[in-house]
Amino acid sequence: DDYISPNYLSNIIKTSNQYEADLYVWGITKEVSEGEEKVIVPKTKGMYQHDEFVHEIVNEQYGKDRSIMGYIANKMTRRDIIEDNNIRFDTSKTLMEDYDFYLHYYRHIRNAYLFDESGYHYTWHTPSPSKISVDYASLIDTQRCCMMLIDKLSSTSGSDYRKILEAVGQLSLAMFLEMSPVTVSNVKKHLLEIEQRQYCKKALHIIETNKVSLCKWIVDGS
Repeated sequence: DDYISPNYLSNIIKTSNQYEADLYVWGITKEVSEGEEKVIVPKTKGMYQHDEFVHEIVNEQYGKDRSIMGYIANKMTRRDIIEDNNIRFDTSKTLMEDYDFYLHYYRHIRNAYLFDESGYHYTWHTPSPSKISVDYASLIDTQRCCMMLIDKLSSTSGSDYRKILEAVGQLSLAMFLEMSPVTVSNVKKHLLEIEQRQYCKKALHIIETNKVSLCKWIVDGS
């Protein structure tokens, strides 16, 4: 049910012929409801060297309602980079497997070119709540993958760390708030999953400071 605008592919090829890069990133148009479109394009444009691009990943991915760095349909990659580094989609993931794939690809690029083409129309369907099954531990692992990408930079940004840690904290809290069934054994299981993962101190702090209300919620739910 997705579709593309006229001249979409020719516009992409024209840009890629003008600028030589290991990665091209452009915009996407989300069809959020009948007759309503939301155009999302990179906040900044132009050529970025690797370290600069990693900072842009955080700015784009963790901005409000953006997440443009995880889409598949708005990127062009180099096949040799994928093959030489054996980069594959993780078939065990059911959410954000595309973002996880690109985080591994981003490790190996020299540069990236960002521009504002947005001719790919992505039709968004809100899933039924009864059909949603979220593996929050897997989503936290994906955020850790982004943190590891930042760790390899020659210069790091504290704000980049804070944005990702905030995402980890929110996912960790959601792991408890959306628990089903609500049992003490499930709480212990989720706490262990968090404790086993690096970069989760913020999440544990959030849970610790909300321990009283969390325990009351467990009792009420069980």
